[in-house]
Amino acid sequence: MRVLHVFKTSSRVSYGGGETFIDPLCRHTGRLGAQNTVFALNPREASQTIQTPDYRLVQMRQDFSLASTGFSIAGVAELSRQIRAHDVVHYHSPNPYAELLAVAGQNATPALATHHADAVRYPLLRAPYALLQRAFYARMDRVIATSDVYVETSPMLQRLADKVRTIAIGISADDLAKPSTEERQGWAKRFPAPFALFLGALRPYKGLRTLLEAVRGTEIPLVIAGTGELAGLVERELSRPGYESVTYVGSVGEEAKAALLSLCRCFVLPSINRAEAFGIGLLEASVFGKPLISSRLGTGTSLVNEHGVTGVEVSPDSAAEFKAALLRLLTEPETAASMGAAARDRVGRLFTAEKQARDYMDVYEALATARR
Repeated sequence: MRVLHVFKTSSRVSYGGGETFIDPLCRHTGRLGAQNTVFALNPREASQTIQTPDYRLVQMRQDFSLASTGFSIAGVAELSRQIRAHDVVHYHSPNPYAELLAVAGQNATPALATHHADAVRYPLLRAPYALLQRAFYARMDRVIATSDVYVETSPMLQRLADKVRTIAIGISADDLAKPSTEERQGWAKRFPAPFALFLGALRPYKGLRTLLEAVRGTEIPLVIAGTGELAGLVERELSRPGYESVTYVGSVGEEAKAALLSLCRCFVLPSINRAEAFGIGLLEASVFGKPLISSRLGTGTSLVNEHGVTGVEVSPDSAAEFKAALLRLLTEPETAASMGAAARDRVGRLFTAEKQARDYMDVYEALATARR
């Protein structure tokens, strides 16, 4: 089964939610017989094909970007060629560049799309993009959502009831790095007291302004790890008085990430809108048995973080509620331990990478068989 994944970028460029989704999916479907290729753009490197441990990466040089969407002129012909060479095409949406090519093209290869999130960032572009996305999904044989609650609250997915299937995002402890003793001891020495952890891409929808407002002028120990377009804003804000208990450590490698997750008292994800459709970081923290603090968004985050059981859900943009939740878990170790254990149990029962891979393989095989 030759599967072509089409996404706007790859883990060679960044490591946001889409990349965190695709890499392990390729790993686990590969174990079930899929031969995976990932087609993606790169604004910094030349076009080339790279063999990774889990998939073949067809990387095209990005020529320009518009509204956070990359475009590649040479990629038009190359994507068409790759589609013809595969049994199934798996698009990862939103991705206006690839969606435009899919609508304009005449490819006969079976295709599905995972709807990772509604497009909410550019209000003036929502209406024209919705037209493109509807035309794109009309071309798809199947559309995959990551949670039932997202289907119920997404205007786009509600239009596609006959095509939509839900496959929850899964995770495997084996996919997470194992920190060396030296790595863990180094971070433990740097942060000896219990601390809250934000770890992820520093993007506008992540709610970092609210989180910083929640801890300003307090002694709440907070560690922020990650990089992205808001890195400069975070650094500037932390240079002001009132953030003495907050540390920004920048981008971290996989071992450091695992060490921080193992050491933190709780994990916080203060996202403010539906761009946070699931929250893979919540799954990763759950594997380490950490209680969760997240926003109540009407998305898959509420499926992962069961309020009062695996952690605390608060109103998005409410610095006061985030502050109260942080103080509770940092000052009540027994509550934190109980919720963390429940989080580990929940992820092990409901969100496994193996089940996710089997479900996607079922879809791939059904689509490929139907077109024969």
